[in-house]
Amino acid sequence: MKRFIFAVTFLLPLTVSAANFQAGEAIEVDPVGNSYAAGNIVQVTSEVSGDVYLAGETININERVREDAFLAGKSVTINAPIGDDLHVFGGTIIINSDVRGDVIAFGSKVVITPESRISGEVYIGGESITINGQFDEEVQLSGSSVETAGLFLKNLSVKVRRSVIIQPDADIRGNLSLKTPEEMAVTVPEGVVRGEVVREALTVREHKPKSLFLIPGVSIFSLLSRFVIGGILILCLRTFACRFGEKLTAKGNFWRILGIGFLTVIAPPILAVLLFLPILTIPLAAALFVMWGVSLYFGSLLSGLLVANLLFPLRKADSPWMLLGKYFLGTVLLSLLHIVPIVGSLLIFIVCLLTLGSILEYKMGAWKILQKAHYL
Repeated sequence: MKRFIFAVTFLLPLTVSAANFQAGEAIEVDPVGNSYAAGNIVQVTSEVSGDVYLAGETININERVREDAFLAGKSVTINAPIGDDLHVFGGTIIINSDVRGDVIAFGSKVVITPESRISGEVYIGGESITINGQFDEEVQLSGSSVETAGLFLKNLSVKVRRSVIIQPDADIRGNLSLKTPEEMAVTVPEGVVRGEVVREALTVREHKPKSLFLIPGVSIFSLLSRFVIGGILILCLRTFACRFGEKLTAKGNFWRILGIGFLTVIAPPILAVLLFLPILTIPLAAALFVMWGVSLYFGSLLSGLLVANLLFPLRKADSPWMLLGKYFLGTVLLSLLHIVPIVGSLLIFIVCLLTLGSILEYKMGAWKILQKAHYL
């Protein structure tokens, strides 16, 4: 039984459960106290008594969070109440339930459904914003397109670059402030706004969408997600972070690790396609595709950590802020390669291959240690 437990733990990449810090592929958030978690899929399936700090590819809040929620992910869905403030950053953000505090949300697509009630102030930035439901305090929206049919008990401010749609069943009981390009046609249905309607023209610079990109090819949301997810992983897996990529600089290891990374990229999909042919092995093929996708995700995410360890190695004696600072700097330096045409993309691809190879190298080293200790 002991060997089985160690084998299962080993096969769950980057998984840790110490206090309320969690990291892994699929995580159910610890409901006791404040919870910190990062992974591919992160879910709240039991009521959480404290704050939650979650980062991942997909985040689902399916049970109540009693305190604040800080979320960052490609897809974030909130299906249960948040007891206090909500701060969320991501690609697609969907809020289907109540939030008792303030809401700050930045995403490519932000949707607040009619079932929601937001008790505090709201600030939302994104490309596409659709908000309904009830809003008890002031609301500020900034994006390319905005659509609403909600109930606003106080003022609503909207700054858009492309389009704004206010549905006839919207109810704005305060003032409506619109900041749009001068040439944009805006229709405000009669009787929707009980206060004043004020319109102001955007300057040319204000309605350029380039502000979403700090670096060509790298959006603010992408970079921020990397910082948050990678930062939580480093805090959860300090030993792994400090040792990651340490064998890469040894003589003869560069090409071997690069080769391992290359095989990690091409071998699983080829094998999965072959497994799809017999009907009995289709579930194995699907599982292999999922594992391959997760590996590529973590390879991309940890590339900044590999760069950091090569240029200014992380050490166990470093403070948490020093570790995070080195990781952030390595991530930014890697992202700057997007500026260099062709060569930059090639270097980023090579770093990703080396990252995948280093992850597998680390796992194989852990496997050998467990074998020597007679746990496997």
